[in-house]
Amino acid sequence: VGWIPPRASGGEVAGPSGAPVEGGGLGEPGASPGEPGASPGASGGPPGEPVIHAKDVAFVESTITAPADVPFKLEFVNDDAGIQHNVEIKDGGGASVFKGEIFAGVATKVYDVPALGAGTYGYVCSVHPNMTGSATIQ
Repeated sequence: VGWIPPRASGGEVAGPSGAPVEGGGLGEPGASPGEPGASPGASGGPPGEPVIHAKDVAFVESTITAPADVPFKLEFVNDDAGIQHNVEIKDGGGASVFKGEIFAGVATKVYDVPALGAGTYGYVCSVHPNMTGSATIQ
């Protein structure tokens, strides 16, 4: 039989001295009593960098945002097993300003996109031109 700590006023778990224990004594600081603490999950890329997923021969994200005038990373997740996709970014006139490597899924690539000026750009899969989206560079 284990020792069950007494509850302090307000429902917090009290330590041996009777003082509340931060986080209820379980998991990481700030966890609610009875809930194990959890670290924030990794998104696969640094915060604020755009991610595009391909699934069922379509882009999941129809819009992305990226910084203007600085190179940025674009994470492309191809969730279509055995199907080739890529991301090609085009300016307002339809000229290609970046073309990522075509690869079969299921796989992920991180593209290094060169600095683009502020504005709206279209993106497309070079293999499946019906797959389109819009990038706001600001």
